[in-house]
Amino acid sequence: MEIPALLWIEKYRLGVQYGWFALLGAALLLSAGALSRSRGTMPRAVARGFWVAAMAGFVVMWGAGTALEMMRRVADLPARELVIALAAFSVFLTAVLALMRAWFGPTGNEPLRSDRVALSLLILTLTGWWIGGLALEWNALWNLAPQEMGRHRAPDGWALALGGATLGGAAHLVQSRDEDRIRVKNPRAATWWILGLALILSLPWVGANGPAASVFLTGAGFFLAKIWRARRDCPLFLRVNWGTRAVMILLAAALPLVAWRHDGAVWAVRVARSGASPFDYAMFSIGVVAVCGLFVTMRAPLRHTMAQQFSRRALLSGAVAGSVAALVLFGPAGAIFWAFWPLFALFFDLLAPREPLSDSSTVEFVVASSGADSVSA
Repeated sequence: MEIPALLWIEKYRLGVQYGWFALLGAALLLSAGALSRSRGTMPRAVARGFWVAAMAGFVVMWGAGTALEMMRRVADLPARELVIALAAFSVFLTAVLALMRAWFGPTGNEPLRSDRVALSLLILTLTGWWIGGLALEWNALWNLAPQEMGRHRAPDGWALALGGATLGGAAHLVQSRDEDRIRVKNPRAATWWILGLALILSLPWVGANGPAASVFLTGAGFFLAKIWRARRDCPLFLRVNWGTRAVMILLAAALPLVAWRHDGAVWAVRVARSGASPFDYAMFSIGVVAVCGLFVTMRAPLRHTMAQQFSRRALLSGAVAGSVAALVLFGPAGAIFWAFWPLFALFFDLLAPREPLSDSSTVEFVVASSGADSVSA
């Protein structure tokens, strides 16, 4: 049965993605502006609201796929079974909203619970594969290369975003409340979690998306190397110099491409398609300018704020490394999908009025900003 909504999404899928990219760009620019001010909570609240709107848009795009698959499955059902199916789907959507609500604290002023975000997206991934929302032959909202839509595989955009969210969740998992006593905690749990997702994305009979697995392993590799080197029980092979570590990580990240037998022609078509979309480059450039402008103009206060937050510094390193890999393998749109959740976790926490740690990093940020302003004056 032909469903008009499927044809509409296939026609306007780039417009939907670009609308979400624009929302993300606005959140980045507003965050940079809000963090540049040492006083006032309203700009920060507005910036956090735009991040939440971008997050909601991401989940809505996921829900659109499952809703379309639901429409296709129940189109020929009798009236009684149709009502039951719609009621069950309504309960399912309510459960998804409950998962989203658990990402934030009771008042909305707390930092993002990144580990719950990552676990929720993993649940949505498995549910989407089971229902069919992520395994549709169209994959209109998530695939970056239209010629690959006939394959039942993890869609590019969703797989990249899932990897970025998992990186943010791992950073939350290893965060220590007392870095004077221990810089990071639970590194083994974070490592197994990361390796498990890498297998899900790379195995041919599960995710079947070797390029996305390579991007994830690149970013997570740099993250884990930094985390483990802060531990006394760091493995010997990670004690080598940074150049050797980088080569080891890149070689390990290339394994999914070899196992997946990545076709160079497919890669060339994907990058050519990204080159034919100036909006992708525009949104990617906005993100780079906003982040670089913030970290250049506010380098001193940001450095002071994150001095005792080792896990966030490791998250930032992994996010940058993964963005470079996504830019090479998927083009600028891939880098945007990968970087969304790490940037969400980072900026949402920096914009929070208070932190869950023993010291208030937001207060430190304000004091450091005032100090930097007085020095420059």
